[in-house]
Amino acid sequence: MEEKVFNTKILIDFIKKYYVLDFSNTRGLLSGTGGKLIIRDEFDTQLSGQMIPLSVVKDNEVYFVWNKARVVTGVDPYHKKFVDTLPNLIIQSFRHPKTYDFFRDLYKERIDIIIPLCDIPQEFPDLFTDGL
Repeated sequence: MEEKVFNTKILIDFIKKYYVLDFSNTRGLLSGTGGKLIIRDEFDTQLSGQMIPLSVVKDNEVYFVWNKARVVTGVDPYHKKFVDTLPNLIIQSFRHPKTYDFFRDLYKERIDIIIPLCDIPQEFPDLFTDGL
């Protein structure tokens, strides 16, 4: 059990340090949707692999991409060792009402943006608190 808690902290620290919010109305990040909002590794240009749906905003899903990060960390959130904790932890990290409001504002303003999560921690209180 302690190993899962340790790995969970490493995972959250990795997301805080290397992940960006990527919102685009013009770039073809995901097919089949209007605006595209994803949380991805800053160096991940291949948007295939594991995509975890976080929430739905304005009839569009917000996705968390775990692709290059899986290779770098060696952590598969759906491996039997982590499946009971990590996917839910990732989802819960982005479910705060303030985070949802921020996502909704991005859709409303329709501004293309790529910004590191660590530059806007106030928009992700569940991710950037010690409560997780």
